[in-house]
Amino acid sequence: MTSAAEERRSWLAAWVARWLPESYVLADRSEPLERYLARAGTEPLDAAIAELCDVYLDADLEGRSDIREVFANQREFRQTLLAYVFRAASALRREPSARWVRRGITAAAIEDQRLDYRDSIVGLIVLRWAAERVGLDPRPEFESLATAASERTGAMIRGIPSRSASEVAYTVRQMTAQPWRDAFG
Repeated sequence: MTSAAEERRSWLAAWVARWLPESYVLADRSEPLERYLARAGTEPLDAAIAELCDVYLDADLEGRSDIREVFANQREFRQTLLAYVFRAASALRREPSARWVRRGITAAAIEDQRLDYRDSIVGLIVLRWAAERVGLDPRPEFESLATAASERTGAMIRGIPSRSASEVAYTVRQMTAQPWRDAFG
């Protein structure tokens, strides 16, 4: 009989073999924004990362640590995880659902601030802003999912809701394109 940990490791090995080499195609500036927003969250890699996030959240503390470690030396994939946070924010425009907030936060928890902690903060601030713009209160998701992250990343996640509205607005203005912001009304 196999243990849950062995099953998770086997699943993760197959997932890594299939998806680790994948990355998002950079946005084509000639593509209409509405088309980009319609695609965000619907591509095969989006579904694969969503599944990874679900497995991560279903794992125990040790399992979550194991999953984070699998990607510790995978710089390009960690960048893909951060891109997923922004894609989750974009998907909120099409589908205002707390599940996009959860998935974005979980992707940041898996990435674990291993690229540049500031990129994680910016991504989560943008996610918070997008959720608020579509009428969601993301605070409960940030608070509950902070416990699913490492201690350091959990503290960062927990702090996102307490950032001032002016800091959030400034960050979003500096780090996103005007047409993207305008799409949220």
